[in-house]
Amino acid sequence: MLRTKILSVTLVTTLAALSQTVPPFSGAVTESHSPAPLRGARIKVRIPGAARLSADLETGSTGQFQAAAPLPPGDYQLEVSKPNHTAAHLTVRLPLPQPLSIELVRLGALSGRVLDHQNRPLPGALIVPFEVTGEGDSLRYLPARNGLGAQTNIFGNYRLFNLPPGRYVIAVTWASFYGPASPGAGANFFPLTGAPRTFPIVSGSTYSGIDFVIPDQPLFHLAGKITGLQAGDRSTVALIRPDHPALAVALTRANPDGTFRFESVPAGAYELRAVSRVRGYGGNGVSLDTSPQFGQLPIALNGQSVDNAELFLSPARFATLSFDFTTPACRAAAPPSVTANLSPLENWGVLQVTPPTLSTTSETVLSDLAPHPYRLTITAPLGPCFAPANLIVHPGQSGPLKISIHPGGNIEGRLDPRLSAALVQLHDLDDPASPTRFAPVEQGQFRFPALRPGRYRLAAAGAAPQEVTVRSDSSLTVKLEKEAPQK
Repeated sequence: MLRTKILSVTLVTTLAALSQTVPPFSGAVTESHSPAPLRGARIKVRIPGAARLSADLETGSTGQFQAAAPLPPGDYQLEVSKPNHTAAHLTVRLPLPQPLSIELVRLGALSGRVLDHQNRPLPGALIVPFEVTGEGDSLRYLPARNGLGAQTNIFGNYRLFNLPPGRYVIAVTWASFYGPASPGAGANFFPLTGAPRTFPIVSGSTYSGIDFVIPDQPLFHLAGKITGLQAGDRSTVALIRPDHPALAVALTRANPDGTFRFESVPAGAYELRAVSRVRGYGGNGVSLDTSPQFGQLPIALNGQSVDNAELFLSPARFATLSFDFTTPACRAAAPPSVTANLSPLENWGVLQVTPPTLSTTSETVLSDLAPHPYRLTITAPLGPCFAPANLIVHPGQSGPLKISIHPGGNIEGRLDPRLSAALVQLHDLDDPASPTRFAPVEQGQFRFPALRPGRYRLAAAGAAPQEVTVRSDSSLTVKLEKEAPQK
């Protein structure tokens, strides 16, 4: 009993001494490019590698936070998050010489209406964002990650939000999937399919009044049959624009005998894409059973309807993947397997593919794939090494796709002496949806270690943003200069 009292007194005395010598862990969270405080931001604090949190804090109306009790000196990992903002990850060493100042990047939004040719609202239309990659003639429109999209309400209004920084074009499809299409089946980019407008999204970018008007045009029907179905097979047919194969114009279930029909389709060039052995139906796609089959057929509606389109089915394709470790250290540090995201770059009316598990020690075969390219993303680092941000997988290609794994790189930086920023932000331009990273400024210097090779943007309060390219197994030295005043 006496021993318990002695331990209790010792603990209280230690905590009292700690509270007098260690300043409380505190700081503020604001919105990037704005002094506005962020209320309700959550700050999770833990010792690196620890499962339990050392502190779980939330900002008040002034954007400030403070731990109730002092945290022992040492390194801590912070995860800062708030809805409609990118998350922030950083490592700090306590005690801090001053309260921490963290900026979160607000996600972007677009809003508008969808109207028919008589300016009547069109409810139920689907707004689809696409990421813009490349420059000049090499521009590509890739389906946005994370299932982003919006649907119009009964007044034809839509709001597309939670857009990470990047460049986007948007499209509308106004068919009623799996049902009668009214006022028709079709899809357009804004404002013109042949010349889509690009919307740059930076911190908090918002665009309003982005209104689609469905043109008045002659409409036709398109009917046909899927050949090669087995008894009991369920199937679906997607109608696709060949100039933008990631955009579905309409989607319909085929009858048990394989017949199908699309009503009210504008004239133009299309591609029919059939999928058999369907497990279930969703709002804008299907889930597949094992050993699915696929068929496709280019078709044109040139001023008259089509009744005899015939789609022949072929077996699904597969892709073989293997890892190529460029250094022995990368191979030694890699786990035996990793999980990846596999996203279709073209539309077959199929819902998201189940994330595959890839072996790092032998070849991995991905089966039951449609005959179109996929984007493969390995989000977690392989020890101190990294895979490319985006890999394109072409099912059916000869030989395995080798995934090159390279050591990470570092950024060593200096801050203009005229600046007093406490943190430097790092945004991944190749993966805009990834969390923002922060590095503390100590004696005018900062460092970002273990970065995946690729393109990044550096930013700090009062500094001119700078885009840099990090290369494998090397350090990049940069200096952030004071931003010139606007004239």
